[in-house]
Amino acid sequence: MENILEELFIVRDDGLKVFHYTFGKEKSDPGTISRLLSAAEAFLEEALTSSEPLRLLDVQDKNVIAERFDRLQVIVICKAKPLEFSQVVQIRKALASLVEEFETLFYDYIEKMDESEELGDLTSFHPARETVFKWLEPILYRKVPSPAIRTMITSQNLYKYTVTDEGLNAYERFYSKSKSFHMSLSRLNIPLSTIDEMMKTLNKKSHTLHEISEAFSIDKKTMVELLHHLAMRDMVITLSSEGLPTSP
Repeated sequence: MENILEELFIVRDDGLKVFHYTFGKEKSDPGTISRLLSAAEAFLEEALTSSEPLRLLDVQDKNVIAERFDRLQVIVICKAKPLEFSQVVQIRKALASLVEEFETLFYDYIEKMDESEELGDLTSFHPARETVFKWLEPILYRKVPSPAIRTMITSQNLYKYTVTDEGLNAYERFYSKSKSFHMSLSRLNIPLSTIDEMMKTLNKKSHTLHEISEAFSIDKKTMVELLHHLAMRDMVITLSSEGLPTSP
């Protein structure tokens, strides 16, 4: 099950497009995007006189979520599949947080933009990409059971790993003092100090196997064994952008 998001546009209240983000490597057809945006903008204009809270369109076999905020409009193009109500609610909540942070970061620049700067100077909006990913990552990546070690290696680009507050708390209160846990680390030749640092690094942030291996100078085979070990104890959460993996 692949992620559902394709494109995101942030539009000023006068219709000027100030930011565009493409999810994934494949970009949608420009003509299709133009037609979808026109439909979404027309919908937002009509919504000004409506009390309807749900801004969801079905246009050309695409799902389009359109939200109007105080100064900005946000349009998200989703892949051609039925969206569950819970997914729409989750996206709308994420968009509200995204727009609030986006306005805080770029308000002055957005206000000064004119038509010649539509879609803006991308270098000026570089931090916005991190903002988009931060708020929409829970939609792009889904929590899944810890996959088999072989799957973690052969499909490493599919997974990311994170530590929740609960996982960090379990580590600090119990596992960091557990003799059996210390013994398992010694078999991998990994000091407890590395786990201390790793748990804090992954807390509320997610990284791929490659990123974690590089950050802690541990080969991928050993790191996979460690992540699997931590995930089995619910200290590390496995996230997938494609849903549940196929059994190896």
